[in-house]
Amino acid sequence: MGTGFDDLTPASHHGSAAISRQAQRNRALLLGLMSAAGWDFYMNEWWHYQLFRPRRYPALTDREAGTAMMPGPHVP
Repeated sequence: MGTGFDDLTPASHHGSAAISRQAQRNRALLLGLMSAAGWDFYMNEWWHYQLFRPRRYPALTDREAGTAMMPGPHVP
């Protein structure tokens, strides 16, 4: 992808020309897929995607989601 995750340099920006052509293609592919799926992006971080109006979606507990991603006292 051209930079590491959480690299906060200009090379991490969408559209950066300071990375390889392959990394540029990979970023464009990711951006296209995520945008088509309804996600918004942050221009300065190629890895940063978020839902439009996230408050429209209720937060799920691990139990509701069927996961154990955030173990703690609330997880059986």
